[in-house]
Amino acid sequence: SYRSLSRIEDCFKVLKTTFYARPIYVWTQPHIEAHFLICFISLTIMRLLEHKLDGQLSPERIQSALLSAQCRPLEKGYWEVFGDDDFLKINELLGKKWTHQYVPLEVLRTYAK
Repeated sequence: SYRSLSRIEDCFKVLKTTFYARPIYVWTQPHIEAHFLICFISLTIMRLLEHKLDGQLSPERIQSALLSAQCRPLEKGYWEVFGDDDFLKINELLGKKWTHQYVPLEVLRTYAK
């Protein structure tokens, strides 16, 4: 049971540090509950991504990599997708093979699915 306790404590640490789970700018009960719901959904997605990556990246590095992701339109329906090295590593580990990060718009739309 202590193993589970440390995992729960780690989740709270990630919530407080990575997701800033403290509702600083919300006052009403529904807003506070919505804020924590968003934080817990984010934590769930982060843990799933961490599991998919076999623990190779910490939650902080995953968040930093996803925040570094950018794209810009090119000609003829293609977009250039770029980010830091961890973002490219996440895409590679998830099986996204992009040649020179030039992606057709149709492929980019299905990326979130």
